[in-house]
Amino acid sequence: LHEIELFAHQDTLVGDLSSGLMQRLKVGLMIITETPVLLLDEPTSYLDLKGKSWYHRLIEKYRPGRLVIVASNDPEDLVRVDHFVEMEQFVPT
Repeated sequence: LHEIELFAHQDTLVGDLSSGLMQRLKVGLMIITETPVLLLDEPTSYLDLKGKSWYHRLIEKYRPGRLVIVASNDPEDLVRVDHFVEMEQFVPT
């Protein structure tokens, strides 16, 4: 809970979390697991500016040595990537 910055909400039922905190929980748990491949779909949706900053710090910490695939409409999610493919109507452009 400390790593995903949800310790203050440890006694809150998951169903009672706000959309932003729920997104933080889902994305955070995916990132901190020790899987070699991460598939993240719109990882910063529902996150405020503080939440987006948290996401970028966490992904930088846990990204080395892993393949991270991000689907996003938010250009800020693509700032720290090695490669990207832009698609339009499901076709690479």
